[in-house]
Amino acid sequence: MPNKLKKAVNHFNRWNDSLLFVYRNLKFMPLY
Repeated sequence: MPNKLKKAVNHFNRWNDSLLFVYRNLKFMPLY
């Protein structure tokens, strides 16, 4: 169970990072 939880957390963090990356790119796009 803890292993599955760890995997889920890793997956969520990876997804969150990519979401943050996309958000940042969208935010800074008008500057270019």
